Amino acid sequence: MTNIMCLRRFFMCRNNLIQIINKEMNNNTAKRLGTIFDTGNSSYFYDTGTGKVITLDKESKHILSSILKSTNDSIEKIDTDRNYLNYFLDFIEQENLLQAIEPLSFSHQNHSKFKLEKILNNEMEQLILKVTGRCNFRCKYCIYNEEFQHNCNFENEDMSSEMAKKAVDFYYDHSSNSKYTAITFYGGEPLIKFDLIKEVIDYSIYKFRDRSNMLSFSLTSNLSLITEEMIDYFISVPNFNLVCSLDGDRESQNSYRQFADGTNTFEVVFEKFKLICDKANKEPDSSFSLSANMVFTPPYTFEKLDRVNNFYSSLNFLPKDFSIMITYPDEGSLDDGGFLQTLKDDDRYIKYFVNESDLVYSDPLQQWSEEKTMKNKGLDSNNKNNLYFNYIKSQLIRINTRYISDNVSANYPFNGCCLPGMRRLYVDTKGVFYPCERVGKSPSIGNIDDGLDYESIEKYYINEYESCSLKYCQNCWAIRLCGTCYAVNMLENGIDKDYHEKKCDLNRLRIKNQLAFYHEALEKELDFSILKDEFLY
Repeated sequence: MTNIMCLRRFFMCRNNLIQIINKEMNNNTAKRLGTIFDTGNSSYFYDTGTGKVITLDKESKHILSSILKSTNDSIEKIDTDRNYLNYFLDFIEQENLLQAIEPLSFSHQNHSKFKLEKILNNEMEQLILKVTGRCNFRCKYCIYNEEFQHNCNFENEDMSSEMAKKAVDFYYDHSSNSKYTAITFYGGEPLIKFDLIKEVIDYSIYKFRDRSNMLSFSLTSNLSLITEEMIDYFISVPNFNLVCSLDGDRESQNSYRQFADGTNTFEVVFEKFKLICDKANKEPDSSFSLSANMVFTPPYTFEKLDRVNNFYSSLNFLPKDFSIMITYPDEGSLDDGGFLQTLKDDDRYIKYFVNESDLVYSDPLQQWSEEKTMKNKGLDSNNKNNLYFNYIKSQLIRINTRYISDNVSANYPFNGCCLPGMRRLYVDTKGVFYPCERVGKSPSIGNIDDGLDYESIEKYYINEYESCSLKYCQNCWAIRLCGTCYAVNMLENGIDKDYHEKKCDLNRLRIKNQLAFYHEALEKELDFSILKDEFLY
């Protein structure tokens, strides 16, 4: 009798599974259940519902391809061996695959007003102060340029000492339960207001003296104005990170980073850069750290990447913990003159080239970084100063630590969006609050006098964003891996719906490429032991 009951439950489960799959195929929404990707040697399936990745043989790949493309109106009509189909369904049922629940909302953003206020009143993590809108550079890809569709406009206003201290006080009052606390200085060129920065740091150290969580500071600078006095001070500040904007060798730096009068910047900046390194090396026990932020600009070629990489690798005076971050210019900030389009004629770039209607997408940086990692058989401490180290590292960690479960969950992350005001609180020179320094023109979330505007946060950054995003995310297999955030989707009056839709295909392509690279790296047993503290083995 027990065996009969177990058999009956088995067929009920099997029938439920078939019904779920057939429903998705009939609605032409099966593509949201997962995706197939290939490495040089194998094929894999990423399952949306569980986050699992399984290896495919030829027959299982054929079945899954038929399901995801909805080439039939039911799984029973797929042209395949019946015995194998039964085996396939047994495995799918056992692993809870192909059963992703359609998202009706995003999980961590569904806060009641009470919870929203509770979190933002106690868990702020980072305060970013725009100490000045002035800058002595006119970089061609700067978000303040008039050509940038989300531009903020150059302005000559500075933050007052009173405003800055009020912002620190506000941050102190709203970060009592934060895991860590950090204050960042932003511009314009922040060092124009070094006296204010020094005053705020000293005030903040005193203000946070009773907190057990470590207070850190950071500043991003073009370095042209830095002096020995400033460097000595920053090195003396506990847990201070100086991020220098240096696009590499002389040619790369001077092509896009120029003074306001149009003159070149490399010689001035590099001299200051060496001075900082020399002083940091003389204080090896200091908690001061130095990093570089490089923007990869046209020409987007492997040759340019090799040249800049050789430039950084040849510097024998870099501090021990020096690191480099490399990014493309912000979307829409720079007209590349059709350069990406020209890459389609070069077979070396074909792996990541897509040209659909008005969308042209190529990713030489991704391809170059993968090839370098493969050639060096992984990432290790000897190549930390290479351009690709942090670029690949962040992707590997993201794929490795993705959501994985034996069971299907209805909880879906809110793309790559944080809760506005918690992860970062950006305060401009007038004391107006924004979610971060990268959002450009977007709805404010409050101000220094009135505090956080919970109604605006709920309206623009939770309810409207969720409402708009869900129609794209509901049928997307990459919903759990998507890093899209407010920074590229918000305009002054809310979400840019057209832009959001246009970028989805390209985001899926990027994520699929990252999945493929990660699993090819596993196949070849590349050495990522340097990431052991951040990997889930």
